[in-house]
Formats: sequence, structure tokens, C-alpha cells
Amino acid sequence: MENDPSTPRLFAYPRTVHVRRHGPNGYLNYADFKPWLRDEFQFRCVYCLCRERWFPDGNEAFSIDHLQPKSVASTLVCNYDNLVYACCHDPDLTIMPGE
Repeated sequence: MENDPSTPRLFAYPRTVHVRRHGPNGYLNYADFKPWLRDEFQFRCVYCLCRERWFPDGNEAFSIDHLQPKSVASTLVCNYDNLVYACCHDPDLTIMPGE
């Protein structure tokens, strides 16, 4: 039933890899990328696809997540391609070096 095309889905996850639209550089604090990431991911969480407007406090409910954790890839802390916009965190989706 899970693969049945007639079954309604709560979210429609993208079927292709996300191609980054922005590529800002020069920030020393990854939090400064938040406005760029908000637009990059269309004001949605990359994990659950919830929209900012569904939360009473809007973008305050969202944060920046690192695909490769800061503790593992400290050189990528301020790398835009390592950052995503999220309201939740799925550790199963974290990319570890070598994967």
C-alpha cells in the first residue's frame, strides 16, 4: 500500500538531488547564512518539509543544521554546501565522511 500511487501523501519529497541556487562566501559565523538558507530551501525544513508559516514563531523555530557534524568536519562549519535549514534533525540523514 505504501507504493500505491492512489495513496495520499502528506508531503511530496523531491525525487532529484537539490541543486544549490546560492553560494555566498565570506561569513565567519554559520548563523549568518540563515537568510540565504531560508530562501534556498523555500522556507521549509529539509527533513520534514514543514513550512515556517506553520509555526507561531515562524523562522525562530528553525535553525541551521550541518550535514557533516561540526565535531567531525570542523573545516566545513562555514561551508554553505554543508548547511541546511531545519526545524528538526534526523541523525540518520547526517553525512559522515567516507559515506
